[in-house]
Order: sequence, then structure tokens, then C-alpha cells
Amino acid sequence: MTFCLLPKAQRPLAFFSQTFLAVDFGHKKVGLSYYTPGHIPLPVMLSPIFWEKESLEQSWNFLFHSLTKIIEELRVQFFLIGHPRKSDGELGGTPLLPEFIERVKEKYPNISFFYHEEYLTSQEAKQRLFKKRRPFKKQNVRQTLSSVDSMAAKIFLEEFFDEW
Repeated sequence: MTFCLLPKAQRPLAFFSQTFLAVDFGHKKVGLSYYTPGHIPLPVMLSPIFWEKESLEQSWNFLFHSLTKIIEELRVQFFLIGHPRKSDGELGGTPLLPEFIERVKEKYPNISFFYHEEYLTSQEAKQRLFKKRRPFKKQNVRQTLSSVDSMAAKIFLEEFFDEW
């Protein structure tokens, strides 16, 4: 489910002629994917971020430093933030997601936001990645596992555009 404030008649123009950055904010990693006009959505590799009490502010700083570089380089106009749900319909995801959303809104006030339900996108991402990368070597498995969140962001970005 996508939460959108634009009138339906304006959606296709706004969506397909702008740059989007999709964010899959997870417990251990943040997955990113982007869409630029005329191209398919592509995942962005980001180093894993560990959300531990002792280094929480350092993790936030690293994340926002990385996001700022990507936003400036791609000239991002819209964020698409994954809105996780559990199988019972309740909101899921990390408890840090609301704080992330508030920090993003504060740091990037000129970028519009959309939320997209991302139920089971990580499982689909694992299926796509592991199906693509056989036979396995130890380093390939590690690399593939670190790509799951970015692939999940790519999947819900594709779903978002498919809905329109």
C-alpha cells in the first residue's frame, strides 16, 4: 500500500520524471535503491550499519553522510520509505524507523516522502539473489547477504511504480 498525497492525474508525470531514493531501513542494515528518469531502479551498496547503544550516534552520522552524498550526486527529489508489516497486519520493523523518518524529514526538508508497504520483500530479494548466484563460494554468500536489503528496496521501488 502506498500513501500518496498527489492527485491521481499528476502522479505519472511526477513519478516518472523525478529521481527517487528507496530506503529499506532494517535492524542491521539499510538498503537503498534509486530510480532516475528513463532507467530501471538500481540497488545501491552501503556498508552495514550496526545499531548498538554505544555507537548509535556514530551510526546515524555515517548513514546521513552516505545519504547526503547519494542525494547530491543523483539529485533526489523523492524518498520512498519501506513501511514494514508483519503477517498479522501489525506494523513491523526496527524501533528506530520512526526516529529515522523524523531525522530524514529534518535534514532534507525539500525532499518529498512516500511510504510503501514492503511485506516479504526481503524474502523475495533473497530468492532473486541466491537464484542468480550459483554455485556459491564463501565470499559470494557474504556479498549476497549484504545485498539483500538493497535488493528489497529495489523490489518495493519496482512495486511502487507498477501500482501507477
